[in-house]
Parts: sequence; structure tokens; C-alpha cells
Amino acid sequence: MTESEFSVKAQYSKSNRSICKICHKKIGKGSLRLALSDMTLVWNHCGCFFKKYTLPNVEEIDGFATLRLEDQEKIRKYIAADIENAASEYVEETEHLDQDQDDLLISYVQKDCEKCTKCQQDIHQGELYVGRTSYKPQNGSMSAPSNTTDFYHPQCFRSACNTLKIENSIESIKGFYNLNKIDQSKLAELLRSDVSIRKLFIDIYFNTCQHRGVTNGKDKRKQDTDDDQVSKKPKVDKEIYKRMTLKEQTELLWNIYDNLRRECTREVMEKMLLFNKQYAPVDETTLYRCCVDGMAFGALKCCPVCTEGQLYFDYKIQCYTCLRAGDDSSCQYTTQKPERIPWKIPEERYIQSSFLKQFKFEPYERIFFNAGTTNQTGLKVRSWTILRKDIIKKKPLANFHFAIIGNSNQNQMKKEIEEFGGKIDEKISRNTDLCISSHVEMIRNKDKVQQAQALNLPVVNESFITAVTNGDLKNVAMKHNIASWTDGKGINIKRDASDQVSTSIIKVMEKTTVDPLSRLDDGYHIIADANGNIYSTVLEAKHDTSDICSFYKIQALERHDSLICCLIVITNIKHQLNDKIDVIVEDGYSKEEVKMAFDEKYFELTGNRFETSVNFKKKAGKMYPLDTTNIYAKDQEIQKYNQIIKTKSNKLESNVTKLMKLIFDIKLMKNAIIDFKIDVDKNSIGDLTKQRIEDASQWLDTLETMVLEKEKKREIKKAKNEFTNLIALDLDLSSNFYHDNVNIIRATKYDLEDLLDIVFTYNLMKQVIYVMKDPLHMLYKSLKTDIEPLQHESNTFKIIRKYAENSRNHPYSNYFKLKIEEVFKINRHDDDEKFQSHSSYSNRMLLWHGSRTVNSASLLSRGMRFYPPKTSSKRSYMYGKGVYLTDIMWKSAMQCQASFAYPTGLLLLCEVALGSMHELKNYKDMARPVLPKNTHSFKRIGDVAPDPSGNHVLENGIIVPLGEIKGVETGTKCNEYVVYDVRQVRIRYMVQVKFNFTDVSLD
Repeated sequence: MTESEFSVKAQYSKSNRSICKICHKKIGKGSLRLALSDMTLVWNHCGCFFKKYTLPNVEEIDGFATLRLEDQEKIRKYIAADIENAASEYVEETEHLDQDQDDLLISYVQKDCEKCTKCQQDIHQGELYVGRTSYKPQNGSMSAPSNTTDFYHPQCFRSACNTLKIENSIESIKGFYNLNKIDQSKLAELLRSDVSIRKLFIDIYFNTCQHRGVTNGKDKRKQDTDDDQVSKKPKVDKEIYKRMTLKEQTELLWNIYDNLRRECTREVMEKMLLFNKQYAPVDETTLYRCCVDGMAFGALKCCPVCTEGQLYFDYKIQCYTCLRAGDDSSCQYTTQKPERIPWKIPEERYIQSSFLKQFKFEPYERIFFNAGTTNQTGLKVRSWTILRKDIIKKKPLANFHFAIIGNSNQNQMKKEIEEFGGKIDEKISRNTDLCISSHVEMIRNKDKVQQAQALNLPVVNESFITAVTNGDLKNVAMKHNIASWTDGKGINIKRDASDQVSTSIIKVMEKTTVDPLSRLDDGYHIIADANGNIYSTVLEAKHDTSDICSFYKIQALERHDSLICCLIVITNIKHQLNDKIDVIVEDGYSKEEVKMAFDEKYFELTGNRFETSVNFKKKAGKMYPLDTTNIYAKDQEIQKYNQIIKTKSNKLESNVTKLMKLIFDIKLMKNAIIDFKIDVDKNSIGDLTKQRIEDASQWLDTLETMVLEKEKKREIKKAKNEFTNLIALDLDLSSNFYHDNVNIIRATKYDLEDLLDIVFTYNLMKQVIYVMKDPLHMLYKSLKTDIEPLQHESNTFKIIRKYAENSRNHPYSNYFKLKIEEVFKINRHDDDEKFQSHSSYSNRMLLWHGSRTVNSASLLSRGMRFYPPKTSSKRSYMYGKGVYLTDIMWKSAMQCQASFAYPTGLLLLCEVALGSMHELKNYKDMARPVLPKNTHSFKRIGDVAPDPSGNHVLENGIIVPLGEIKGVETGTKCNEYVVYDVRQVRIRYMVQVKFNFTDVSLD
């Protein structure tokens, strides 16, 4: 069972600030809590949870095997509907919640005297006091709890809190070890008299649990020494007997854990692991687990398969797996019966630990839960969701340019204009749309007024800025006009509004500002260390199943007035107005702990350590920090070929030069290869030859057949190895990518087809690497294509821009906006000859085709084509193998796979000789449709399409669908046109578009 298949998560709360969303009371530190396994975990008391939900069995609970014995039994009671017994425990648990689980602190009064809450007498400077902080929820369950602190003399605290149950021991109270030895002894004697150290679980199947050599120096449990009773084994059902044994094992493991937690430091445990020839993990949770496992069952020998890897118990699959940390490939060895040796304690190192001094190892065989019933989740103390539509901001001045006449209140006006999306021009020019001033400033600045009048620019007063949010820009400008030359004549604004919106969720450059979505921006600040590392970052993720990017923001915060720290994670995955933004606050850390938690989260998401992000390396299947600029600083292959695109060309127009640099960007090629999950350290682009890719694709065909026919694992593994010998995959980071799934195999074949285009582009660059004079012009000539930039004032450019803007209100318009930057006329040298045989078709349309930017050089040089049979003989095209086009731009734009880091895409506008079309509306088969006789193409009719009445016919007879988009507003299925002969397609234009992501800004 995978993590996503669990219904419920269970864990122990690690702070006092988590609130039960059912009863709205606090979940005390160390208390058991449960939550449904949704996107956002909403925690509840165990008793509250089962009042509202029911579960069929414990296998639905993620983390069940990591719980204490008494808590496992409590959950079993609820599931078995033993409500009476379980409810009594729940009442006992919650009755003293408010008084038992508050924060306690023992210390000396530092400066001014404090007043004892019990006796109302002063506690003077230097005297010992006990502080008790209470947390109470306010304004509903989603608000942060308020806190109040009471101060007591130790004697007053004892009498006032005679019902208090202190978890674990007196030594667990914060500040105890900062006291002198005499005060420690007195306080322990005072408060320990009838304090319940821990409620011991009484096993329902037998009265005693043997601890196999593990004893607690302070609380030794009586063991049954009656040999007759020990030798007698109850005759019970196998399932019940296994459950009893698991109970005994669970208590054994938790007993060791508690003693290690109380008496041993991290350094001690690391040295103990190394002494037993075990790997010492960086993660603290894993460190404890390795020590507990070794002390209970014995030290693990090395992996018998690879002879080097360290075995580690995986709670998810309930078996021991091989860890090959930092290795070139992962070992797949798993077992439930690993070889062990006795656990040893080096005496000279552990004099301070009474538990380790008394420890004697006795072998114990591990009993396993059903596979997949456990997983330990991270700390998520507070979490909530926000609808994007609740924080959306309209930008009515987007796309407009303003000039300010005068200096009065200029900074404030600039701020307001830019907030609404407008741009400020320092000088009045033809690019300016409006001027803003006042009657007084117009008198003072006659020169600028004359410039505005010469250009017939309208001038409005300052109140225009606030008024424009509630009305049409031109009408509002008329009402606030103060220029005599436009008064009563009407205002002419050539530029159109872009209707831009932004949720401003992610701001990359605001690294020192606490994100307001965390609701902590008033009382906290961002943590920074002595090396200048600011613990705040924005990460971008590209999903395999979607063309949409997701953004994650992580910040480590420290409270202004205390040492309390927290980690916040803001997740923005989907991008519709009704979608949710998840905000998670992990609270209760110290400063060093929160930095470690930040680094651990950063490593989990990116595969890189945060403190070494200067040398960040992008890895397959991982996220990418948007504020990292030197990702390929040390890549020699990139540095070598970057010299080509850094040169200037005297023979090419400036716009064409920029296009060449974009098409032949070696960084983009490297990024695409990483997206294909190929290990770029082992496979440079130069190593990936055409023959090598074709051979790898053949092995994928073989592997797909073997998986479908359920061949032996040994044979499948052999085929995998043959493939990875040709194309080394980044398996260390993408273990799930290893080909046991037919869909993943086919997806890999699609990637290999794109990889052929990258290899072709690389070979073109390889031919000019040593050309000293104008290498960019040599690359241009190698494309065998004439490229001519269109003037923005030309009729053709305006028609194409209108064609593009028809689809600006697409389903993802609240996520990104598309802006046309340049249009290039394309004339491939051999297109006319190939297209000649189909040019007589009457139905010829100008349609969109999208692909990655790295495919552009291959498409321009070789034209629209099908991939060679060797690499796509089994590719499952939706409607058969053909060239796919559409009449709505955004549909093709999604194929560009642009991101915030690389926001530019290249689209093709192609003349397509459709001839007689075979049209179907609900065709769902994953195969080429049978075309009737005398038909030349296939059209799948979509939910939305341009109105045919708006079609524009060019002089050469090409139809351009300029009609308004009609159909279902929320429909995502567009018209798709498929031709099965590449000679029916001729590339006419290349359109360079910019993806403006509305959820991300550089402010």
C-alpha cells in the first residue's frame, strides 16, 4: 500500500499548539492525534475522530505500527465498536487536557520580581519559580491560540496543581537541567510524591510483558519468574497470538526509545552506531529508529547483494531494504530476515547513561505488521486553505503607459499605478497613453504640457486612479479629464486593456518578508545565519501528468519576543479560481531545529542541501528554486557551447539573432534532458547519438512486451539493465521510474522521440563550435530556412495578434497570460515543392502547432514530420500517428511546457491543406479513425471553437479563424485537426510568446 492509499494518518503531537477541529480544544504535546489523508491534514483527538468517522481495520491507518502499545489497543477498541471501554479512556484523556498539557518552565527570576498566582506574594530576583503557560483557542478553530503565563512558588504550584499529571518525568520540564543540583533535588522531591510518570498499559491478553533484558532504572516492572507459567503457551488463534506478540514487541521498542530519548545525546547514539558498524543517518527520527532496531534485534550486516549498502527497516513496506546513499545506482534488495550480530555497548563512552550501563543484549526476532500499514508523517501543527478567488486582485491598468506631470505626490501615484498593473514612462512619448497631473502642476510644467498637447494625449487628475477600478477606463478618463485640447472632443486611447488578474501568491524576491498568508507577518521574522543564508525560498515543480507548474514557498521564522520558531510551507498547485492554496505551519522548533527542518524539507523537494545552494544542481523529478541563477556555473559542456550564442552576428537582424540564441540555448536542452529523468552526469548531450537512442527504444519495446506477458522478474531486470546501459536514468531520485509499468515505458519512448530533436540540434552546434567568424549566421544557414521578422504595424502581424487574442480567456487564464512578443515569417527551402501536390485543396486553414523550444531547430530544418518507425512503432497517438493542430492558441501553447524560469515559448502557424474533412464529436478510441473515401483529414469537434462567421480569408486563399470563441465557457476540449501526410502542412509563421504567470512575481 502506498502512502496515498491510506485513509487516515496517526501520530503524536509534538507541541501544545495543535487544535482539535471537532471539539475545538487543544491537542496536548505527545498526545495521539488522527486526521484524514487529504491534501491538508486536519488533526483531531483520537476520541473525537472516532465519534465522527468509522474505519474497517487498522490497515487503513498510516503510522499505526509506530504508535505506543496502549494507543494501538485504544484504536482497536474503537474499530471493534467497544465504545464503552474506549469512551472511558477518552473522557479521562480530555478531562485534564486544559490543565495537564500546558507548557511548564522552571527557572530563576532574572530581573524584576514576579507575583505568585497562588499566594499573591512577590517572587524576588534569584528565587526559583515554576511558570505555567496556558493556550486557549480564540475566534474558532482556525485562529492561533492565545497564551497567558502564571508564576508560582514551587510549594504553591504543588498545592495549586495537585491533580497535574506530568508526562514522562520531572526532568522533562523545560529548564530543569539549568538549575543547580540542590534545587534539582529539592524540586524533584517536592513534585514527585504522587505524580503519575506514565499510565502503564495493562495487556488484555496476558498480565506481564517480558522486556528481554531491557529495564528502566527508575521504574522496573515486575517480571513473572514462575517457570511453569512461562513454559505454558496459551492455545489461541494464530491471529490473536500474532497480535499479542506485536504488543510485546511494541512496548519493547518504545521502552528503548524512551530511555534513549531521556539519557542519550545525538553524539552518543551516532558513536554507538559507528561502533556497531552501522550507518549514522542525518535525520533524527531515522537515527533513533536505527538505534532502537539494533538494540532490540541486533546489529545489521551489510547487504548480501551489493556487499556495501546498509540495511534499514522501511515501515511502509514492512521489510529491510538496502540504502545506497550517494551511489550511482540503487540496490533493490529487500528481506524480512536479515543477518545480524549482537549489539555491543563500548563501556568507556557511556558512563553517564544508567540505562546503557545496565543494558544486556538478548536476541529477539522481529514480528511484522501487514505490509504498508505505517508511515510517519511530519509535524503539521496548524494548517488551513485559502480560495484563490478570495485573494484575487484585478489590474485594470495593465498594458497602459502613464506619464506624471509634476513632482507633487509623485511617489504615491507611481505606487498606485504599478499596483493596478500600469507602467510609468519617465518621458512623454508616442508610447504614452495617459498623463496624470493637476491644474497647479500643469501651470508649473508648461514644457511637458506642450509635449502632451502635441501628441494629443489626455491628461487626468489624481482621483482617476481610484475611480478606474469601478468603471470603463475611457469613460472614467473622460470624467476626470483636465486637458483643454481633449475636453468635449472625446478621448482616444489606442491601446486595449489586457484584463490582467493576479493573486500575488508567490513573490520571489521578497526573501526577507514573512509571507502574509502565514498569518504570522506581524510577530515573526525570517531567520538568517552568519553565512548570509536567508531561510526563505520559492520552488517550482513541473508535473509529469500535467503541463501546469506548481509553486511552493518555504520560510523558517523566529518570533520577535521569544525563541519560539516555526516552519511555513505554502503550496499553490492548481490554478482555477475555486482551487485552494494550502498553508501549513510547523510550530514549536528551536532556532537550530527549524533550520534543520528547513534544510530537510529543501533537500526532500530539490535533492540539494540549502546551505550549498550556490552550487545547486537540478535533478530529475525534483523542484527548482526560482531565485537560483548559477545552476550550470560549473558545467563545462554548457560553458563551451554558450560561447556560440554569446557572439553577435553582423549579417542577421537583431530579432533574428535573439531567436537563434533562444533556439540553440544549450541550457534549455540540458533542462529538457533532466525532465526526461536522464542522468546528465553520466550522459552528456554529446554521448546521446541517434543510433544509441534507437537501440534504447528497441529495448523499451522488448521491455513493454515482457511486462505485458508477465515474464520472470530476472528477465525483466536484464532488459532494464540493457536499456540503462544505453541511456542512464537518474534512478537515485526517481526509483518509481524504473520500468515496471507499461504507461511509464510508453512515456519514456515519447521522451526519446523529443531527445532525437535535441541530438539533431546539438549536432548542428557541433559543426560550428570552432567557427571563429559569425557562428550564429552559420547556424542560421544550417536551418535552410529564411526567417523574416514582421513589423508590429503590418497587417499580417495585426491579424495574427487578433487570432491569438481570441483565446485569451482560456481555462488557465487565471494562472498565466500569453503575450505575443515577435512574429517571424518562415520560408523553408523545400516546403513549396512538397506542398505543391496538395495546394489545390479548397479547404486550407492557418492553424496552431506547439512543441518544446528545443524542438524548433529540428522542425525548421527538417519540417513537420513523423518520427522514424524505430523510435515510435508503438506510440499511442490519440487519433493515430499524424500531425496535430488546433484553431485555438492556448491549446498549442500548453505544449511549449514553459515555466517561470524559462517563460518563452515558440508556436508555429502552419498552412494546412485539410481538403475534405471527416468530422466526429465524441471520438474516444486511441487509434486512427477510418477515413471515408475521398476525405483527406480528420477533425475532432471540440466544446469550444471560433465562430465560423468570423473567418478571414487571406489573399492567397488561406482561411484564418478570427471569429469569437463560442461554446461552453468552461470547456477545455478544443477543435483538433489531424493530417496523416506531412506534405499537407507548410510552416508559414513562428510566433514567439511570453508566459506571464499571474501567481508569481519578482516584486
